[in-house]
Amino acid sequence: MAKKGKDLLFDRYSLGRVLGEGYFGLVYLARDNVLGRDIAIKALKREFVKDAEVLRRFANDARIAAAVGHPNIVVVYDLLPAEGPRYIMMEYLPNGTLQTLLERRGKMPVAEAVDVGLSIARALKTVHGKGVVHRDIKPSNILLGDDGLIKLADFGIAHLPKSYGGMGVTRLGQPHPCTPTYASPEQVCGSPLDGRSDLYTVGVLLYQLVTGSFYFDLNRYPDAADCFSAVLHHQPVSPRNLNEEIPALLDQIIMRLLQKSPDSRYQDAVALVRDLERLFPSSPHDLHGTIIPKIITVNTTAQREGGAIRHRIRVEARNDGDKAALWSGLTVNLPVISTREEVESCELSVWSSRKGDIARRAPGDSFYGFRGDGTFGEMPATCLFVETPSSAWTPGEYLSLEVSFVTTKPECEAHVRAWASWETNGETKTKGDPEWSRECLRDQQRIPAYKASISLPPEC
Repeated sequence: MAKKGKDLLFDRYSLGRVLGEGYFGLVYLARDNVLGRDIAIKALKREFVKDAEVLRRFANDARIAAAVGHPNIVVVYDLLPAEGPRYIMMEYLPNGTLQTLLERRGKMPVAEAVDVGLSIARALKTVHGKGVVHRDIKPSNILLGDDGLIKLADFGIAHLPKSYGGMGVTRLGQPHPCTPTYASPEQVCGSPLDGRSDLYTVGVLLYQLVTGSFYFDLNRYPDAADCFSAVLHHQPVSPRNLNEEIPALLDQIIMRLLQKSPDSRYQDAVALVRDLERLFPSSPHDLHGTIIPKIITVNTTAQREGGAIRHRIRVEARNDGDKAALWSGLTVNLPVISTREEVESCELSVWSSRKGDIARRAPGDSFYGFRGDGTFGEMPATCLFVETPSSAWTPGEYLSLEVSFVTTKPECEAHVRAWASWETNGETKTKGDPEWSRECLRDQQRIPAYKASISLPPEC
């Protein structure tokens, strides 16, 4: 059973309103009651739960997004249940989709449109490097973060190599899965696909963003067969003819992307990124050189051991940026262990995915944090905390920390966070998940943290 308790999914998630709907699933706003944060949950529609092909594609959607790991790809937290997964737990982006923005504004300023194109091209550079073709790039699959990040979502119909659960060579001669208005000529013809197919669709998207119009007249091509004909034969008008503010270089980029023959387009996303960066090299949302610590999963368990209870918490995080951190780590605070006597009797066991020292501080030990007056300096610990200070944290790399301890209390909580530091012009900077500026729970160092609840299951 997926639900346990009143309106609770997997004994953890409270479902809210519907954020969107696709052919195969519904996306809900949900509350993660373990970490106290909003997430999005994509739920497979009931009519597809026994369709093996749909189930395979649904699972692959989550697995490829999690495996790629890029700041311009939506973060996937989990895929549940383990057998016959029907729910994808992923980050919630409160500003909605690019489709909603276009419906409200019609078109975008050139600089913003280039930022979108550059963000998607950077994501595709990584995706294509793993042999994946997205096949469904469109405004409704592009999400807007509240920090200006543009994120690509929905790998449900992606063409995957066998190493990622794909079926290998797709049947040729028939149209590939696609959205007709955003299809490439190769998708329409059922020809072999590579990354250049996605680049054609980036051209379709950019044309729409800077002109407010589609690259062919949708009124003249009302159904799928008509759209396929337009994709194959219609030669678009130069976007600069429709918007004189479009730079000549951007006009050339878009027209090159929309070439019917893949050999006449950009041959990879690397070249496209290079040319788009020439347009606005100081774009405010330029992601070059960013470090983004992101907690992916937090799992907790508890079980009886004689007259006591062993609690376990496992935290997994990933650097979702494109730059290595100089110093990084995961931190777990345990308020339930607030005296040295409790530390000595808790049978603490710690495991980390990274080699090196694991920092443990007992109540009363000195460590650094934010004092009551806001200054940063030495202060005494008020409870046990465990930290894995690590050296370079490379882009896409996972860090894991597992903490096990014994108490007599059936319920307790942990305060968890991920952090990374780097140097810029001789100055050390640090950021974390949660963000340090965020108003939320703060641990004993007065740094923002998530609260993870640990308790015995009801049947115990």
